[in-house]
Amino acid sequence: MNDKFLLDILKLALFNKEEITKQETEQAFPKGSMVLVRAHLMGVQVGIVDSHKIGGKLIFSECRKLWRWAPKKGLALESLAVNGADESRTRATEIKQNVSINDTDCVGIMPLDTSVYNQIMGLEVSKQS
Repeated sequence: MNDKFLLDILKLALFNKEEITKQETEQAFPKGSMVLVRAHLMGVQVGIVDSHKIGGKLIFSECRKLWRWAPKKGLALESLAVNGADESRTRATEIKQNVSINDTDCVGIMPLDTSVYNQIMGLEVSKQS
């Protein structure tokens, strides 16, 4: 993110400015970004951003939910985003297309390296026991 983007978001919040350009709203996570999202209602999702509008929706072209997760190293979700998932302790759903999350529901959005993204997307689909 750059300073101009952050300043425009601050202006929007402080002055209730209704318009910011599409280019400014997509600078944080442009189309094609591989991200890990923690959301209040949707839990932890990993996917590829199709579009992301501030105050609107984060839409994935493909994603999967991690309904139980553990990083290979460390304890925090940030460690999972950096080091990948412990395959024996992480449980994941099927890969879904065109999933959307309200931007206001997102607690955190973290970029992923290609290797971490591929490792998480390659996890076996978990079954109920």
